[in-house]
Amino acid sequence: MSDFIPGPKSQPLITANKIKIATYICYEIAYSNLIRSDLPKAQLLITLTNDAWFGNSIASKQHLQIGQARSIETGRYQLFATNTGVTAIIAPNGKIVKALPSFKTGVLNGEVYVMQGNTPWSVIPRSSHGMTKKSAVG
Repeated sequence: MSDFIPGPKSQPLITANKIKIATYICYEIAYSNLIRSDLPKAQLLITLTNDAWFGNSIASKQHLQIGQARSIETGRYQLFATNTGVTAIIAPNGKIVKALPSFKTGVLNGEVYVMQGNTPWSVIPRSSHGMTKKSAVG
């Protein structure tokens, strides 16, 4: 372990077949600033995660819901791949297009589409989101 050193904070997106892909490991999908930093370049989101430590709790479903929120915010399809949780294709509107159930081995086939551009979430400063919520409530 002592041989590991962190790479640069800003990493290039993965490119496959001329598609710019933003990849997230485990709970990185929960950090909105990390996701925002990959836009508008990212055309597809992929989350790879080991949800085994969640066991049979609701946590893996909550993890998937965080992924759904990120797809809505970014307007991007997302491939959400887990080893024990729900593996799914998430549409830009947050809907689950296709999924494999938890604790089942399988292959998920489906189609995703490359998305481009910004959403209001990706361009409005984070501090403005909080002020908008306060204004709406108060």
